[in-house]
Amino acid sequence: MTRPQMNFTASSSSAAGPTEFLAVLIVGFGEELRPLTSNTVDEPSPKALLPIANKPLISFPLTWLEEAGVTDVLLLCPESHANAISNYLSSDASSSAFPTLAITTHTFPDAYRTDPSKGSCTVLKEFANKITTDFIILPCDLVPPPSLPLSALLDKFRMDTDGLILASLFHEVPSDRASLVPGDPLEDPPVVLYDPTTETLLQINDDGSDDPEGEVDVRMATLWSHPRARLTTHLSDAHVYVCRRAVLDTLSAHRFQSIRADFVPWLVEIQHRPQRRKQWQHVLGAMPRAARATLEHSTSHMLHARNVAVGGGRSEPSSRAASPLGGGVRDGETHDGSLRCAIVVHALSKGVAVRVNNLTALMDANRAALATASFTPSADTAGVDSKAQIAATGVLIGASTRIAERSTVKQSSIGAHCTIGKNVRINSSVIMDHCVIKDGAKIEGCILGARTCVGEKAQLTQCFTQPGYEVAADETLKGEKLDRLDEAWGGDEEDEEDDEDDEE
Repeated sequence: MTRPQMNFTASSSSAAGPTEFLAVLIVGFGEELRPLTSNTVDEPSPKALLPIANKPLISFPLTWLEEAGVTDVLLLCPESHANAISNYLSSDASSSAFPTLAITTHTFPDAYRTDPSKGSCTVLKEFANKITTDFIILPCDLVPPPSLPLSALLDKFRMDTDGLILASLFHEVPSDRASLVPGDPLEDPPVVLYDPTTETLLQINDDGSDDPEGEVDVRMATLWSHPRARLTTHLSDAHVYVCRRAVLDTLSAHRFQSIRADFVPWLVEIQHRPQRRKQWQHVLGAMPRAARATLEHSTSHMLHARNVAVGGGRSEPSSRAASPLGGGVRDGETHDGSLRCAIVVHALSKGVAVRVNNLTALMDANRAALATASFTPSADTAGVDSKAQIAATGVLIGASTRIAERSTVKQSSIGAHCTIGKNVRINSSVIMDHCVIKDGAKIEGCILGARTCVGEKAQLTQCFTQPGYEVAADETLKGEKLDRLDEAWGGDEEDEEDDEDDEE
């Protein structure tokens, strides 16, 4: 069902010492980014290779891992994407960009794309036997700012003294964000309950859209234990989790589909539910000895012990002491470990983190990356005519791309091996590799998939094309998602019906 792929680095970190963390990088199908990720006949269009300022999307989390000193990477991707991703990872550009990473690729079936019961948690469970150390789960589509090092999350996990099982990353989102794509609304952030003083993640809920009154249920015991807890909808889950290896041993007893929607909320609830803690304590491990000693000498623990002794094993609600490790200490409950889930919050004022999980996010990420770009003519851009008007800032042009005279390019990235005709206007757009834009065309706020061909004097505004799509000459389109395969299938059915009518 799955097949291991080659290891794309000559050296292994095992020679330097035991692995501290294994990075588990999960590559999805990218359904939310169609038509850019639609297949072209038998050729897949992997989400992981979509460009951000002419760099593949997957290069950003890989760079993030290398900067944090993580060297071992388990990359899990769909079968049909394996060759394209493998070609990139074995290329000279990748080898020079990530010289210390040891990347091992495994695949999962393409049938998972259409099976709602097969989600990211299914993939994690399937390859759990490949994970023998504490590990980091991260997506292929996170673009972190320079001010957000992965080491901040790893250090939170390293400094654990109270039985931490999970450390998660959340980032603030702008309150005035809006969708740039007509008919493609943004996903609402979840409702997050956390304690900023102890940096403990207490509860995650969906946006509450199923509840007409938008109510969120919170356990009183949780609020009692964390009186300074904060409830917010201004945090977005980065889908980056540092986990203790033992959490994988709980997967076999559940049918979780999504890591974010099912598995992580379940882990978060363990720290507040005595019966669940008792059931899984032996699997998830006991509290570190140093933390146990600290707890036994804490005021709350001694008060609890005194109340149990005086009350014969029972105490009134008013005498229950709150555990400093999170969760109320109830009568008869032993604290073998907090099983705490930590949260690291990245402030918006320190830089914008983007998850490229929809078309608007892809536009935003490219716009942010181009803000610091500058066009400098070189041997790679010798095909740009001297009479073409290329903005000095906010423009990137790939190798071997030709741009004819009197064409204008502003706030855009153009991939490699593209051909741009005369009098073409390109603004605030992303043009992928091997595209052809003929004379007099106008492109505004678009993303064109690889090998897209735009006819003469065509005008595209806020459009997104499937790789290989052909726009007819003089055609004017606005706010369209152009998928050639859908049109072809519809046309075939109509042609067959016409043939049957002719025969009758």
